[in-house]
Amino acid sequence: MALKAARKRRNMTRIRLAEKVGCTRDTVSRWERSTTRRIRARLREKLRKVLEVGWQSLIEPPRQHKEPEELSPATST
Repeated sequence: MALKAARKRRNMTRIRLAEKVGCTRDTVSRWERSTTRRIRARLREKLRKVLEVGWQSLIEPPRQHKEPEELSPATST
């Protein structure tokens, strides 16, 4: 889940996010570690609003930044 990245972009601690959403810090931690896939319906909208993101961006895995492959020097035969 991209939840941790969204939380950090808002400069928010797990405790502060939990307070604003209405859950515990442990719940936020489980969401971030993906030990639970379930986010209660009543918390989803609050979570989305607090982090100011769309729901889809929270459930998609974060994109991996790929470095361009190094070009190998041309070899002559």
